[in-house]
Amino acid sequence: MKDLTVVLDEAIAARAEAKAASRGESLSEFVQKLIEREIGQAIECDGKTDLDVMREFLRGPAYPGISKNWREREELYDERLDELERRRERNNPRNR
Repeated sequence: MKDLTVVLDEAIAARAEAKAASRGESLSEFVQKLIEREIGQAIECDGKTDLDVMREFLRGPAYPGISKNWREREELYDERLDELERRRERNNPRNR
């Protein structure tokens, strides 16, 4: 850990100490969490920030096994229309 000196207005320091105490934290822990939330905490295994990991997750599957097998919307619609046509023909009284 690195020691850091921070100069704050007394009113802000008092409010920060009260907020930290209400959470059961020291002022140092409170400030550390604020900084981590602001800049992102590095994840040890890959050196990526939480924000980088979340963006990567939201981009979608990173392995082609599933995403390359997904069918396009038109293909799904065509399949559904074919099924509806088969049902209509099967239930049509003229075809019996």
